[in-house]
Amino acid sequence: MEWFWVLLIFFVVIVGSLWFGYLAEAEMVGPEAARRNSRSATPLFLFWLPLSGFALFFIVEQLGRYGWVSFHILYAVSISAWWISWFFRKQEAGSLLADVGRTPQSKFLFWIGLLQVASIVFQTWLFLTSTLTRSPEYTSLYLEISRLVLWWSIAGFTIAVGLNKLEFRENGICLVHSLMRWQRINSYTWETDKSNVLTIRFKPRFPLLPSFASLAIPANHQEVVSRILAERLAGKRL
Repeated sequence: MEWFWVLLIFFVVIVGSLWFGYLAEAEMVGPEAARRNSRSATPLFLFWLPLSGFALFFIVEQLGRYGWVSFHILYAVSISAWWISWFFRKQEAGSLLADVGRTPQSKFLFWIGLLQVASIVFQTWLFLTSTLTRSPEYTSLYLEISRLVLWWSIAGFTIAVGLNKLEFRENGICLVHSLMRWQRINSYTWETDKSNVLTIRFKPRFPLLPSFASLAIPANHQEVVSRILAERLAGKRL
């Protein structure tokens, strides 16, 4: 019976996340691009995330009493390493061609990050007050600390991504603390319902991962971006 409620909650969270993500993206890039991107991301939510979740749960359970503590710490370290390493990985992008600034998506993520911080501050306060009034078991104490470390890492990463700028560089496009090389892009188009929204179709790193990305380009940068795309992606405009 417990598994039923776990699966039900998981299903509700997945469906709610998909619906909320669609509504937010439709507002930023238009309904047509949002529908296309949602269809592209559906296998991620219906296949990869459930598969990863079940595999993770099985592995952590096999590790015993400190399994979740180990997972929280390793995940927090990996997030922080990815965030910090961007300052070194960015050097592979080459010289700057155009700095578009923060996109509506990055600004949205920034506010999500602030909400996460507010929630984690409250959780941290609850943890500190409860720890001072009682003496928890070491396992429980380590688990709570590791969970807070993980949530703080996720919130910091979300805010960092929210402050990240969209840049077109010599070797590709810099977005979300990663470099999408020109060679990975199969095609691009400007949306008809929102003429300033650029949609690119690219080769995902793994099968069934999203292969579309839509970016809102400010009007004062649109001409420069169009020229860069025409030069770097000749013949790939739809």
